[in-house]
Amino acid sequence: MPRTPPPDDTASVATDPVEPPPGSDPKGGDGGIVLGALESIDDQGVATGWAGDPTHPARPVEVHFYVDGPVGSGTLAGTVQANQHGRHDVLLGYSWVIPSQFRDGTPHSLYVYGVDPSARKAEPPLLSGSPQDFTL
Repeated sequence: MPRTPPPDDTASVATDPVEPPPGSDPKGGDGGIVLGALESIDDQGVATGWAGDPTHPARPVEVHFYVDGPVGSGTLAGTVQANQHGRHDVLLGYSWVIPSQFRDGTPHSLYVYGVDPSARKAEPPLLSGSPQDFTL
């Protein structure tokens, strides 16, 4: 069942690791072009940025977060949908809270990918500004 954004313009915030929704392909696909960026990780462990498909602005884009390595070697730590309306017309914002198991006082790296759930590419694009190092 596909995910739908919340009815308001607030971010989807995940605090625990989640698996990709059934029927989605976490490796990307044949859909449009996903653009986006990881803009920051604040002192509270909130990662923020934006993502979207400018060729299909109505199509939702999932944002996948991997810790300590890229797709294939890192740990999938969570997913959210980019659904915050903001300064970009079709590129929507996201916020994600880094889970507690990565708040251990040791350095980690966060890799962020934009995934078009209707697509079937070999690998989703790594968002600009990613990876970023953090210690919480």
